[in-house]
Amino acid sequence: MDNIFHHSFLRQPLIVQFDDATRSTFKAAQARLKALKPSQAIKAAYDEAPTSSFILQLCIAAEVDTRYSRSAMVTMLMHHIVHGQDSSVERSRRHWEWPLYGLNAITWAMGKKIIDDGGDFKESWEDFIIRQRIQSFYPVLVDVISKDLSFLRPAGDMANARRYLVINMLLFSTTDTQNQMKMYDQSSIRLALTCWLYSKPGDSHCHLAPYLIANLFGKKHAPPQNCLTVAYQSFDIGIFVSRLNLILQCKGMDARLLEMQIVAIIPFIHNLVYRIHIVEAHIHTQLVASVKIILIKSAKKKTNIDNQVQEDAQAASADAGTSEAQINALLQSCGYFLCALLESAMDTAHTLLDLIRNTAMMEVCAAALQILNRTSCMEDIGTPWHLIITLISNLSDPSRCGRAPLPGSWEDHLRQKLVQAVRTAIESVAIPVVHSLTSEGGAHCSDAPHSDYADIWKGLVDCVGITEESSRGSYKDQRKCCNIKCPSRKFETCLLLTPKKSICAGCRSAFYCDKECQIMDWKYHKEECKKMGKALAQ
Repeated sequence: MDNIFHHSFLRQPLIVQFDDATRSTFKAAQARLKALKPSQAIKAAYDEAPTSSFILQLCIAAEVDTRYSRSAMVTMLMHHIVHGQDSSVERSRRHWEWPLYGLNAITWAMGKKIIDDGGDFKESWEDFIIRQRIQSFYPVLVDVISKDLSFLRPAGDMANARRYLVINMLLFSTTDTQNQMKMYDQSSIRLALTCWLYSKPGDSHCHLAPYLIANLFGKKHAPPQNCLTVAYQSFDIGIFVSRLNLILQCKGMDARLLEMQIVAIIPFIHNLVYRIHIVEAHIHTQLVASVKIILIKSAKKKTNIDNQVQEDAQAASADAGTSEAQINALLQSCGYFLCALLESAMDTAHTLLDLIRNTAMMEVCAAALQILNRTSCMEDIGTPWHLIITLISNLSDPSRCGRAPLPGSWEDHLRQKLVQAVRTAIESVAIPVVHSLTSEGGAHCSDAPHSDYADIWKGLVDCVGITEESSRGSYKDQRKCCNIKCPSRKFETCLLLTPKKSICAGCRSAFYCDKECQIMDWKYHKEECKKMGKALAQ
């Protein structure tokens, strides 16, 4: 049995499971539709079951053939949604699926006509009336579909196609400001959250689900103030955080989709009840871990591109540019999420300490600064990562704010914990990132004497007491290359560093990628090697 996808210009996925019997039924429906005039076909559809092959073929034909009256089609489809019955033969097919497919196709076809005309097309009176009728029908649609929530939750192609029929219907409703206000009742929000949280990366059209949630709850769309309270009452919070964790853990996630998921999650951080449950479920930890995984994938891809032969260089460079733009957008959304978490925290310092200790936030922060530095080495104080670094520096060294905690006070104790946590988190990358920001800033910003981002990072490194000498010690402990200027310590590959087997024969305490790295490091290691060699001999 084959799964056959049909995609409209709207790219609605429809899955029809074909065997010999259904194949012949579809061919018969096509032949019958071809023999009828459009008006006759619409009239005949009233006598069909809403799950019949004839209804589907009619919806597909009306999608592209303007001879089929949109007004008559809408009336017929609404009739089937209200009065139709689920098939007793094909129990997995709900009676509203084909009619909803047809309504979605009609509404988006009207919108596509405006887009194709460059936005200058004036909506006809007939289309305006049709759109108003469909929008007024919205509460009935929600009520009918809400009775079948259990059919929107399973994994698999059938449920996936069903979810995106519903998402497309909800997205159409967000295009009209007045109609959008109808979408904040419990039933509508429950539908939207179900479609989002039960979709998974790798499903077709998986980007539409977080896009819908961002449209509903994002501040720029001016949702009602109580919308998240209604959401909390509509959807079980335990299932909410559990499904979010599953989404963020999914291996099929790419940079663009993860960025969209983060944008969808951010509004919930601003709500106290949601924030408590999100933190307790370690959603923030998993989110940062997922960002790091994407960075590692990008690093591997960039490393492979750098190793490609010359004839592939142009194509590889274009691909890398696209990837870096996506990574930049991902890092920015991650930064805004963390800023929102810190701004709304009851205790900012302890929340920050938890993030530094238990997530890869500092590594992600280093990557973000380096990408920002490549774009412009002049500081943009509006970036979330600048705000995070400034907050860390101020808490690590309160004298920067004109005050110093009393020795032995709880503030001093917290400061020491914070300094130690930052040092542990960044010691192995601190100095290489300084070199990277300094060298790449100069290369990409010839009109600037230095890189502001290098100054920001260097200030943090100095604040927590990391030096080139102390960082060398961390390299040895981790058995990583001790060459501070090792080519593998730039952003693209520093996350890929693995323990090295090459060891200095003189002191047997320094590790390197190869002979070239050892030669580069010799001027730093020479005196240390002599001392260590004498100690070993004794």
